[in-house]
Amino acid sequence: MSEEKYKIMSKFSVISIIDETTINVRGWSWKNQTGSKVVVRGIQANDELKDLYKKRLQDLLLNEDVELEDTEFFDDKNDTIICDVLLNNVDIGVYFPELSHRTAFWW
Repeated sequence: MSEEKYKIMSKFSVISIIDETTINVRGWSWKNQTGSKVVVRGIQANDELKDLYKKRLQDLLLNEDVELEDTEFFDDKNDTIICDVLLNNVDIGVYFPELSHRTAFWW
């Protein structure tokens, strides 16, 4: 695997939360592509919990600087990447310990 996959960028400001799995950051660049949408790897809530997780992402990430790592996918139609999101060098998944196979899962 290329080194580019493991750490693609340094810090980016989170400017909005689109939904329970997707954030907007100030302009990422990866493999000669650019965009602002980032799907946070690992969070997928069932319909009843989507609003709760969106609110928790807002509380945790809005206006914070995050690192984007281990990118695996680029959706050129939506200018979106899927990757790990780190806040203060910690994968944000640790802030969602209650996730289980019944309510959500990690990819």
